[in-house]
Amino acid sequence: GDYSIYYCRDVLRCPEGLPGSCAIGRTGRACADCFKGFAAASDGSCQPCDALQLWPFMLLPLVVIAIVPLLVFAGIVLSKARKVAISVFVVCLVFGQLVVCLQSLEAIYQFDILWVDPAKAILQSLSIFSFDIEFSCVIPPRNHLMEYTMQLLAYPVVLLGTFLVWSMARCTRKRVSFIYFVNFHGIILIALLTAMSLSVLRPFQCRENPNGTSTIVTKTDVICWTTGEHIALILLACVGILAYPVAILAAISFLTWKYPIWLRSSSGLEVLEKYRFLFGRFRPERYYYGLMLSFHNLVVALIPATLVAVPALQVGIMGIVVCVKLTTQSLLWPWRVDVANYNDMVLSAGLLMLLLLASPLLNLNEQKAMEFVAVLLAVVMFLLPIAALLAASAAVCFRLRPQSKYSMFLCHHKAGAGALCRFIKLIVHKYGRMNIFLDSDELDDLSRIFEIVSSDTRCLVAVLTPDLLQRMWCAGEMTSARKSGIPIIPLYCDGFAFPDADCINKIESVWTEEQQYTLTSHGISMEDIK
Repeated sequence: GDYSIYYCRDVLRCPEGLPGSCAIGRTGRACADCFKGFAAASDGSCQPCDALQLWPFMLLPLVVIAIVPLLVFAGIVLSKARKVAISVFVVCLVFGQLVVCLQSLEAIYQFDILWVDPAKAILQSLSIFSFDIEFSCVIPPRNHLMEYTMQLLAYPVVLLGTFLVWSMARCTRKRVSFIYFVNFHGIILIALLTAMSLSVLRPFQCRENPNGTSTIVTKTDVICWTTGEHIALILLACVGILAYPVAILAAISFLTWKYPIWLRSSSGLEVLEKYRFLFGRFRPERYYYGLMLSFHNLVVALIPATLVAVPALQVGIMGIVVCVKLTTQSLLWPWRVDVANYNDMVLSAGLLMLLLLASPLLNLNEQKAMEFVAVLLAVVMFLLPIAALLAASAAVCFRLRPQSKYSMFLCHHKAGAGALCRFIKLIVHKYGRMNIFLDSDELDDLSRIFEIVSSDTRCLVAVLTPDLLQRMWCAGEMTSARKSGIPIIPLYCDGFAFPDADCINKIESVWTEEQQYTLTSHGISMEDIK
């Protein structure tokens, strides 16, 4: 008879022997499925189901039932024991980072790599993070449409179950705030974004077979694009993409955009409490890192699906993505506690090490793939010296064309105008993007104050109060601005009067000899001030 050749997901599923023979307990095209009542084993065969294979289905109701006690406990801890609450917060941060890292490992496991034990067994156990669960214990084999629908409905079931439990908990003595409910599901959606994306993108993960057809990598008995079953899976996948990654990222983007505005409003504290799951993990000035992290997690999930036809690129692109994330995290240092920052760095470095160690196992049997990798290596080696030249050129241009660091320098007498200058800086920051110099905020070394005026300031605002000229530093700042050609903008205040000629001639009597020496050491003479 005629034979048609398909790729197996795992060589252990299709052992050597007669054409079409499968491992024990397996059936279907490319030995993709287990018989009903059987579950996949690590040796490629299918064994009769027991309690161990049913644990994902037994775990769901237990998780739903346990949520409310956990929320109550969290509320008590956060309200009564601050030290314990901080410790719980740190543990949750570290655990959440670990969950995200494990999902990245699951994405890496889907690469076209010849994994070997014990690494293979460990990675197989992470299939729960992409909802790649064996349903053959509970439903007939080859019913992939029902399996995929159950995967898409997993989170809505959890949402409905927790909502019902929360509704019943409101009738108890210790009520659970709805804010805890929102934060709980916010954490779930952000933490499992990679897993949800891996799951919904699975129907697009089609690989070409030697016979010219394409099949889904994880369901090798489903022929892509030409069968009604796959078309139905694609339609469901489009709904899942809109419902999960697109909706989640749209919500996070909107919240991140509105967060600074809401925080300055009268309901700022309420907003901070309601969206603590997104912003509470990071330092206030790095509130946007949650959005960056979510986009990173989505890209990690996209790599196995979009590069399934070019497996030679999968490891390299994933390495670049992890490197960018590690560099960004090191520069921004976004997490609220240092332990979380160090832990994130270690986990990212661990993923890079795993990619480097797994790269020799990458399946590069095709000559075209090897040629493609060779071209990419040549391009990278060509770009390295160019990057160095660009960096050197940028440094030279920056030195030759220095830019003013501060748009405005506030020259003032602290006792007379300190509060006014603080108000000016707050207002300018609220409605503009100008960098304002206020000595109480910016200056660590007073000896550089005149250098900042002359070289790093675009204009100087002199806040004219009665005692301004009695402060040696203020007179020196205005003199430095005049000598360097920096525009001076006067801001008149009540009580200020311009000094007459007699006051100007006696100006040196106002300052001590030490203060006059300080001005002279910076190249400012009494004649310059007069």
